[in-house]
Amino acid sequence: MTTSIKSSLIEQLRNGPSSVARESYTTHTESEKRCARQISDFVKNNPVLKERAVFIQPPNEYGVNKMACTSIRPTLLPKTELYDLRQCSEFVARFVQYEPRESSDTEQVVISPTQTLSWAVGDAFDMSVLLVSLLIGAGYDAYVVIGHAPAYIRLKDQTHMKCTLEKRERTDPLKPWSVDAIVQDACPLDKVKDRIDLHCWVLVKSSCKRDLTEGSCFVEPSTGIIYPLDQDVPYNSMWCAFNDKNYWVNASNSDVRLTDDISSWLKVLPNIAPFSHVSKIEILSEQYALRYPPSGKRCLLLDKAKIEYFGDSIDPQGLATRISQFEDDDQTVVVQITELFSPNTRDDHLIERIRRPLDMSCVETYSMKNPHSVVKRSETASRRTIKFHPKSRSDGLIERVEDIGTFITETFHDRSDSLIQRVVELKRLPRDAKKPKGDVIVCGSGLVLAAITRVDDHYAAPIDKSALNTSVASQSYQLKEKQVVVTHHCHHEALQTSDTYSKDDMFEPNATGRSLLKLEHTTIQALKKTQDEMIELCEAIYHRDLKMLSNVDPPKSDDAATGTAGSASKDDAQDESKTFDYLEPFLEQIDNKGPLTQDEASQVKDACLKNFKDRLLERANIMQSRLDTARQELGRKQEASAVAEDTFRIKVMEKRLREHEDAAITRYKALEKKLNEDERLAILPCTSRREAVPIIDEKQ
Repeated sequence: MTTSIKSSLIEQLRNGPSSVARESYTTHTESEKRCARQISDFVKNNPVLKERAVFIQPPNEYGVNKMACTSIRPTLLPKTELYDLRQCSEFVARFVQYEPRESSDTEQVVISPTQTLSWAVGDAFDMSVLLVSLLIGAGYDAYVVIGHAPAYIRLKDQTHMKCTLEKRERTDPLKPWSVDAIVQDACPLDKVKDRIDLHCWVLVKSSCKRDLTEGSCFVEPSTGIIYPLDQDVPYNSMWCAFNDKNYWVNASNSDVRLTDDISSWLKVLPNIAPFSHVSKIEILSEQYALRYPPSGKRCLLLDKAKIEYFGDSIDPQGLATRISQFEDDDQTVVVQITELFSPNTRDDHLIERIRRPLDMSCVETYSMKNPHSVVKRSETASRRTIKFHPKSRSDGLIERVEDIGTFITETFHDRSDSLIQRVVELKRLPRDAKKPKGDVIVCGSGLVLAAITRVDDHYAAPIDKSALNTSVASQSYQLKEKQVVVTHHCHHEALQTSDTYSKDDMFEPNATGRSLLKLEHTTIQALKKTQDEMIELCEAIYHRDLKMLSNVDPPKSDDAATGTAGSASKDDAQDESKTFDYLEPFLEQIDNKGPLTQDEASQVKDACLKNFKDRLLERANIMQSRLDTARQELGRKQEASAVAEDTFRIKVMEKRLREHEDAAITRYKALEKKLNEDERLAILPCTSRREAVPIIDEKQ
């Protein structure tokens, strides 16, 4: 079995210079020696509990046995988000790279929380000690629990878990809300029946200092998921628990009972445990900003979903989280992609984008700092909707819905003229059509030209009911009919009255006609101005996305995920893009510089086909070899954390191999056709030129 990262780091530390080790890590104080004697007496007096107390004095990273309680150092880091139980649990689960316990027979080494934070690597025991140190420092009544759990918990196998999206409530209106992936642990029966083994997690009890809304709970350190005790929990039994004060052992035979009441358990130390022997827990700002060391990225595979996390300034677009939801179990058909962006990292202050490729739709949400005052923008193939911050625009526009080429609906708020809605009817024009005489042309992004045929302005009813009958309810500018229809408010909508004014009569000297003409002109100008602003906004979004894409480096082939497939596709692209003479290497082997004889042409053709066949077979064999190796690794990694990733790798490799085998025959026949049509081989008889040669034999 391969050596874990934790074991390698421990070996490097122990073989390094002794000056690196702090004295408290390698020596025992008088109080620690006294505790060791008390522990020895406890084990002698309770021989039945010896197995359950096996982790009471585990070796630390320097190989020195230290009491488990002294490995906990309560610390309050200067990061406000770590004061909250859920956020602190998520931070530890994502910051520290989880490694399952190598074997049940190996000695459990519990490294200090300071070293765990520095290495960003650890197993359930190390992560639990770190999490409890931070929670106790934040005022929580937290304990490290040692017990039994099924394999899917110990291996951090989350491929059966569902992913839903939930919006957090905004506590500060100036800060944008965020969408979090809520992982639902709906474990199937085959997972529950997995082999049970020792595991470590965290118990948080409700106390007067930090009251918990849902009561006492368990926290899984590898995932950060919180399990309230009044609900189903994935653990099987509790053997012992400890904090920075003492160590408790469950003496009951009914060890399957999961509880937060450990007062009836046997207490190992009669007094409080000695002060922690580990050095101060600190985290650099650069480390904290990275979030997911060492690369600044984390990937979580769930049931029909994938969650990608990015540290600050890692993604050129300012991306913080990407949640991809799929239609199938193989994760090939994307249903929805939710992207969350770090605040104040983008010029447009985009905070969320939801894309649905199958529907060709996109919804973007912006913060209040957006330069165009946009709150939300949604776009489909036929409709574009933009919402603005209230009171941010001088014209009072709060929403604009554009059914491309047919209608535009604008909604207003708090205008002095009581205008609440404007509906514009459009007539789509062909691109090569001439502009109709007298029509007002508008164009939207997407190269759609349309002419305005009608504009309906709707007004709010006055507060003073006595002026209801004289107030205007709507004004309809019918450009095609060359008339204006004015409708007045009434106590009952069915009794509304309307007046129709023809443009031919408006040139007569009356105030109503002149005012309506002026109003129509003002309305059309306002529409054109708003349309120009929308075009400018769409162009800004287009150039923004173009700039973001140009900043992204070309994707590198991920050998861990695609194996030979990446190099194979790269070779294929090079073969197709580069023009070369496929007969040149074989013609060089012929001394004859003139026209080829029949034997020479046959020799060149056979050599060319044989060489290409060998290349196809060699590539297929390499792909098959790497696929077999990946399968063997999966068989050896029954106790490793990468089972889900290896399964995904094998599926990808199998798909690539099938594609290669399917394409091999087609490519071979294509080459043979080129050879048959090559004038330099025209001397060959037709039967020889059309002869089909088997490409890949199954035995080969």
